[in-house]
Amino acid sequence: MGTTISMLLPENQAERGQATEGIYDPALLDQLVQLGYDRTFDDLPAVRFDPIIPGEPGGRWRGMKVDPIRRLVTLPAGIKLDFGGIAKGMAVDAALEKLHESGIGAAMVNAGGDLAVLGFPPASEQWLIAVPGREQFWTIPLHHGAIATSGIAHRHWWQGNTLRHHLLDPRTGLPAESDLWSVTVVADRCEQAEVVAKVAFILGSRPGADFLRKHRIAGLLVREDGTWETVEPWPTQLMEEISL
Repeated sequence: MGTTISMLLPENQAERGQATEGIYDPALLDQLVQLGYDRTFDDLPAVRFDPIIPGEPGGRWRGMKVDPIRRLVTLPAGIKLDFGGIAKGMAVDAALEKLHESGIGAAMVNAGGDLAVLGFPPASEQWLIAVPGREQFWTIPLHHGAIATSGIAHRHWWQGNTLRHHLLDPRTGLPAESDLWSVTVVADRCEQAEVVAKVAFILGSRPGADFLRKHRIAGLLVREDGTWETVEPWPTQLMEEISL
C-alpha cells in the first residue's frame, strides 16, 4: 500500500498555517481562478485585457476541520482548496520513503526541480544540484534532505499594465508584491522546503530572509534586479556559477 497523500494534505494545513502566521494559505483557489490562472500555463495569454478585480484576503483555512479517524474533511461554505507545490513535495517525500523501504540505498526523486535525495550517487559523496538565479544558474552540493524553489520565472503574465503571477499573498488575495524573483531553500523534507520557499517569496527579501533565519533553514534569495543573498547554512562558498 502506498501513502494516501490526499488525506495527509489537509491534516497538515493548520500546522503549516500557524507556523507561517497565515502566510501559507491553501484556500486561495477562487482568487487564482479570478486572476485567470484557471488553465494550464501554456494556455494563458501573455497579455490579458480584462479588468483587474480587487483581491479577497485569505485566512479561511482556519475553519477547516479534519477527522482522520473517519477520514472526513469539513470545509467552510464556499471554500476551495489549492495545495499546489505542497502536494508535489509530499509526493516526493512519499516516493523517496518507499524507495528506502524497498532497500534502495541511493536515489533522487525530482518533481519539476523540487527534489529530495537518499544516500549518495555512484563514486561521489554528494549530489550536485543546479539552482536558478536571475541571469544564471549555480550548482551546489547536497548531502541529504530536499531542495525546492518558489518564483515567477515561468509563471507570470500581464493584465493590462500589471504583472500577475501565481504566488498570492493571503493578506490581500492578490499576487505578492515581492521584490524577489525566486527563493530556493534546503530542508529536511521536500514538503517543508516547498512551504518555506513560498512563504519567504511572499514576504520579500528582508522579512523573507529573517523568516529563514528564525526557522534555521538555508536559503538563496534572488531579487528581481539580479542581486542575491544567502541564509546560512546555505553552502555559499561552494556555489559554482553557470552563466545562461
